[in-house]
Amino acid sequence: MRRGLLLCGLLVVCFMAISSFAFAEDRWHLDFKQVKMDRVLVKIGETNTPYWYLIYKVTNPTDESISLNLQLKAYSDVGKKAYIEWFSPLAVKAIVAKEHRAFKNVQEMRTEIGPGETLEGVALFKGVHEGTDTLRIEVFGLWDRVTYDKGQLVVEDKVLKLYFFRPGDEFYPQFDQFFFKKQEWAVL
Repeated sequence: MRRGLLLCGLLVVCFMAISSFAFAEDRWHLDFKQVKMDRVLVKIGETNTPYWYLIYKVTNPTDESISLNLQLKAYSDVGKKAYIEWFSPLAVKAIVAKEHRAFKNVQEMRTEIGPGETLEGVALFKGVHEGTDTLRIEVFGLWDRVTYDKGQLVVEDKVLKLYFFRPGDEFYPQFDQFFFKKQEWAVL
């Protein structure tokens, strides 16, 4: 009898552990691929305004449609300032002309992404300091924020960090290209 109760208790504990693990595994996630980082000048009146832009692809590897709500922020090594993804119809038009293909802008990317579907977008960053040598871009909205851990509801933000660097000297940095260095996931 005592062994029967012990075995029953052990089975209940195992079931709870497996079920909480199963909940954690049910989190959806989206795949993100950076394609290109470049710069475009947009003429507004008599002034040329520089925009750095990131072309990227988001793929839904799940079997269900997911509401896409990405947020991208860039951080420069100069001034330690955050640059929020920007929207400018003139800049997007200039990028389409330069790249010879269309992209979804920040507003158009706030949509449903179907199972297996891939969307290509462009993120604009206005006002990035010309002397920037390294740039970190953080991408939010690629993972489901809600999970269960040991039966407890947990809300966590998982962010993808992309690192870029720009080699060169201090002369005419606006003509130097950013290159992709690495990416890593972080939990906030």
